[in-house]
Amino acid sequence: LMIKSNSWYLRAAGIQYLGVMEMVEHMNLILPYINNERGLIRVEAQNTVVKFSGFEGLRFLDTAAFPITEWQQIKLLEELSQLPGENFTGIDKWLKSSNYSVVIFALKLARNYFRFELYDNVISCLRHKNDEVRRQAILAAKELQTAATASDLIKFYGLENEKNKLAIIKVLEDVGTDAEFSFLTAILDEASNQLKMAAAKAIAAIGDNGMETLESYPNADRYPYNQIISQVKAEMK
Repeated sequence: LMIKSNSWYLRAAGIQYLGVMEMVEHMNLILPYINNERGLIRVEAQNTVVKFSGFEGLRFLDTAAFPITEWQQIKLLEELSQLPGENFTGIDKWLKSSNYSVVIFALKLARNYFRFELYDNVISCLRHKNDEVRRQAILAAKELQTAATASDLIKFYGLENEKNKLAIIKVLEDVGTDAEFSFLTAILDEASNQLKMAAAKAIAAIGDNGMETLESYPNADRYPYNQIISQVKAEMK
């Protein structure tokens, strides 16, 4: 068997072959490789285990010692998408993992499978020290939204980098109400034109009086606000 070869490349190819041929009876040969230091071997082993065992195969996340790359996350989600959805367990544990990439993947699972019961766990990730973990938590909060989502995100806005601030504003565009107008209007005073534009779009999209609220902004007739408002109007037509 190639899986027992001294060549790491052949081992990876052997694992892939077992997966393609659906040789589930050889699962015991694959499991020792799910945390292998060789990336290609590790990825093929993880993919094959999930292919064979479905959501149960994600148990490798309990002990994942290496980063789960973005590409690997995409492949795993593709593999899982072919299976009927299950109310599988483990996401809450993975959201607390010391491996940042495991937390990120867990947030994607919570979001994709609409695990509303994990909302509080997701919000807790907004305190995480990793920027991308927090961004994924913001995106997950949108899909798992509750009546408190807007206020929950606003609490963390001032602590965030610009990329994550933009993500929060984008979510507010979807979940916000008239109650968020004052917060979003204050963002129009920030230095970043990108944040100004995002806030203007969010204000215009909220409720029935959004555009009216935007046009009543004190500096609406001055640069750059006049151009921003014109662009928002054009995009809404």
